[in-house]
Amino acid sequence: MMRAWVWACLMLCLCAPSRAADLKELQARLRDKEDRVRAQAVEELGSEGSNEAFELVLECFKDPSSRVQDAAEAALALARSPSTVDLLVGKRGLGDSDSWTVRHALGAVARLAIPIEAEAFSAAMAHKDAAARFAACHAIEQVALRKGFGGKHDKLAKSLERLVAKDPDLEVRAAALVAHARLVERSPADAARLVAEAPAPVACAALWLQAEDLRAGALPLLRAGLARKERSVRAACIDHLAALGTREAALALVDALAAESNSAELWRAADALEALSGIAFGDKLDLWKQWAANLPVDWKPGRKEPRKQERAGVGTAVIAGLPILSTRVAVLVDLSGSVWKERPDGTTPKQDLELELGRMLDGFLPTTRFQIVPFTEDPLALSKGLVEATPQAVAKAKADFAALKTSGKGDYWDAIERALADPEVDTLIVYGDGAPSGGRRWDVARMEHDYLARDRFRRVRLSAVLVGAGKALTERWTSWCEATGGQVQAVARR
Repeated sequence: MMRAWVWACLMLCLCAPSRAADLKELQARLRDKEDRVRAQAVEELGSEGSNEAFELVLECFKDPSSRVQDAAEAALALARSPSTVDLLVGKRGLGDSDSWTVRHALGAVARLAIPIEAEAFSAAMAHKDAAARFAACHAIEQVALRKGFGGKHDKLAKSLERLVAKDPDLEVRAAALVAHARLVERSPADAARLVAEAPAPVACAALWLQAEDLRAGALPLLRAGLARKERSVRAACIDHLAALGTREAALALVDALAAESNSAELWRAADALEALSGIAFGDKLDLWKQWAANLPVDWKPGRKEPRKQERAGVGTAVIAGLPILSTRVAVLVDLSGSVWKERPDGTTPKQDLELELGRMLDGFLPTTRFQIVPFTEDPLALSKGLVEATPQAVAKAKADFAALKTSGKGDYWDAIERALADPEVDTLIVYGDGAPSGGRRWDVARMEHDYLARDRFRRVRLSAVLVGAGKALTERWTSWCEATGGQVQAVARR
């Protein structure tokens, strides 16, 4: 036994200089000018796993590259030492004044495999930025689901109740409602009132909890939600009915199709019915009514994919072959990188974009409300919000886009978040190569995670036209878009 102890001590002494040298080398790589090299160093530090390594990783939340920041978030989620967790929830993590540092730290905390104390979330829940408070609530939800709180959480539950009642941001209220339900392991007792009367995001949160917890028992509330005037609540009901997949849910979807006035939600209901039935009736209400009238009592869903390729030409407009089934749409256009690269014939991809957007704008109905948002490191919206597709507005959008000369890195996430700030938007379309190169999010998988957490309370379809994207990136975007009810159109680069 003594020999084994002496041998272990000897090996520790021998390895310590080597480990210190490795840390020093990784620390040097964190100063490399290439963000790819710095991100790789962060990943290796996370695998190394010592407190000293995680100290270095924590500083990378301040790195100018979103690729490095996202790598730091993923690496810190690997922490297994309570002392490292103390660093993460301290002043340089959850207690930082910078909203994005807090959001990255919360992303790591949500994925920790060791217990965390409830009071660690206090500063983040009181942050001045609504996005940080939302992220705090979502992290609490995730920790609660994995039973990750190490002690009592009564005070945390009270804090969440206050956010539900008083937070000025309605989506934070919604996230707090879900987090509270998961923390106390009980859905709100007044769910019916919330669905009927609460602001739309909170009603969507109540519906989500009921649909998740009660399944078929939530059908009466889902039918009640279809009567709300707010589009997002009706959209949430349609999605939950589609997931439920019972005969009664299918009948409710036909009723939703009959009553729906919003183009995007009409097609949401039609897509749901096609997926359940395996029948491509589109928006033809009379055919769906005949189908519903003959539905056997013991009917089970076919669960086939809707044939979305047959949608071409059905919507209000088409962009690069992608049908736009909405009349409340924001189109985000990536103007970074190769968009400005001149080809041998003297033309640029920017000119292709002008032609494509022009055809799309000409296809809009006069009742369509749209916004074009070119972006690099900052969104450059061509209007303050959605505008009606009058001849004058269409001509102005064409001229303003043609006049743009801005170039730089592409901040996809900021463009998406800002577009979502308009409650009227029901559809987002992203046009670009799909590869983020600026801003505070680089990892498309993390973007998907954050978007879907918020979309439970918004129900905004995301679609993408990807130009010259590789297979892995296209698959990543496809996963994200299809999870919202949207789709991806891949376009070859000229």
